Amino acid sequence: MTEEYVPIENLEWLRIGDVIEAHRDGVLHHRGTVEETDPRAGAVWIRETSTGQPKMLILGDFDLRCR
Repeated sequence: MTEEYVPIENLEWLRIGDVIEAHRDGVLHHRGTVEETDPRAGAVWIRETSTGQPKMLILGDFDLRCR
């Protein structure tokens, strides 16, 4: 069974612990768990699933999706 991801249009919808994916041009670039958000700045910080490293994502740079 494939889990569905829904587009994130507003970072205020996200909660710490949510799992998100960041796509650009239809290609998955990042997947991780939300650690912090700043909706006013359009930024979200995740912990990369594959590497365990922190990563800042900007809403305008990626198509963000949440489980």
